[in-house]
Parts: sequence; C-alpha cells; structure tokens
Amino acid sequence: MPYRPIDSQTRLAIVKQYWAGHKIAELERQYSVDRDSIHIWINKAETAIKEALSPKKPGPKIDPVIQLTRRNTELEQINNQLLERIQQHSQDSHVLVGVNRKQIDLRPSACPTCGCSSIWKNGTYTRKDGQTQRFRCSACGTKIFMEVKKTP
Repeated sequence: MPYRPIDSQTRLAIVKQYWAGHKIAELERQYSVDRDSIHIWINKAETAIKEALSPKKPGPKIDPVIQLTRRNTELEQINNQLLERIQQHSQDSHVLVGVNRKQIDLRPSACPTCGCSSIWKNGTYTRKDGQTQRFRCSACGTKIFMEVKKTP
C-alpha cells in the first residue's frame, strides 16, 4: 500500500477519538492508517500536552542575549577599574620586596636609553657607603646601577 499523506486535522480527530475511548484497531480500519502511526501521534500529542501544562517559573522571560550583554558590560567595567589600579600602582612606586624580605630593592621602571620595561638584575658590588645593585636592559644591553640602602 503506497504512502498516503494525512493532514493534521485528521490526525487530531484520530487522537481525540482514541481519548474518547475508541480502540486503535477500529480507528485503523476506519481511516486506513497503520497502527504504528496512530501510536506515534498519540505519544506526540501527550508529550506536547504535558509540556504545555507543566508548571514553569512565574515572571517575565529574559532573553539570554540581553543577560550576556549586561554581564559583558559589568566585566568590562571591572576590567577597566583593574587596569586603572595597575597603572596607578606602577606610577606610584616601583618598590619590590626582595627574596630575603629583610632588604627592599629599588628597581628601575624602564631603561633610560630605550625605554624598555624588561630590566634584569645583573649582580651587586660593594662600596664604602653600601652595596650597589647592577641591572641590565634585556633589549639594548644598557647597564644600570642603583644603590641599595639597608633599612634599620
């Protein structure tokens, strides 16, 4: 038997008659439809009704795109505040705590020759008035000297 398309009104009528108490075998003969198709339509209808009648959260639905846009603007504001704090701290002081935590090392913020901020320690040497820390710029190789004073 070739496939015969059945419109949605007929499908709905079959499902309603089944819910009214008619047997599937009767509906199968009356409408010339396979019983598997009738079962599929009944299952789909019951699933749709359960979903339509299930309790949902009260209140307005908020679009997830709008929620993500709001969260994105909040995170951008936080990011800008943190960037401002980093810039403020880098301008305020360039004091770093040494490894032994007894001595405070002053470190140059940038190379005086090329302006590069990548400065590496390059040893110390002792003088009469204290120790002098040597630094070297990683970009141009310029030697930078700073005196380290011990705090009492």
